[in-house]
Amino acid sequence: MSFNEQKEFQKIEREIKDLEYEKKQIEQLFSDGKVADADIEKKANELQKVIKTLEEKEERWFELSSKME
Repeated sequence: MSFNEQKEFQKIEREIKDLEYEKKQIEQLFSDGKVADADIEKKANELQKVIKTLEEKEERWFELSSKME
């Protein structure tokens, strides 16, 4: 694995943690019933975007981690 790939791997790990935290926060708002009716669609779209980005980052993380072996 190249130096740049190692740096990218470390960056992606941090981003994944941040996205997982953000996802958990949004899900908690929904489960606590703290999302105003007017904001439900906006928050649902935000959650979808976070999940999609998280999946993309995880996919790249797996690609890079396979190069480490």
